[in-house]
Amino acid sequence: MFLTSILESLQREEENGAGNKRPQKRRDLNKNAGQQYLDQLLNCGHPERIKGALRMSRDTFISRHNRLVNHTQLRASMHVSVELKLAIFLHIASRPASQRDTM
Repeated sequence: MFLTSILESLQREEENGAGNKRPQKRRDLNKNAGQQYLDQLLNCGHPERIKGALRMSRDTFISRHNRLVNHTQLRASMHVSVELKLAIFLHIASRPASQRDTM
């Protein structure tokens, strides 16, 4: 639930823009919604959309992912890929995210 809500927040921010009122959180998403959104984002072919969501280019994101996998002990868990873990970290670190945004 924690991981899905962070990606939901990222998706809402992208869809609604910064100045719009925050919509109610949807709790009926499946467990793979975050991964599906990230896959769609990385494969969309729109560099500005990717940069706006991840705060870096697709190539930089892939490079960071590869470095983390090859030089650290960061590994995918049963339900969360390394890419999704990195996207969640970037969401928290690159925005003034509140605790509510990350829950």
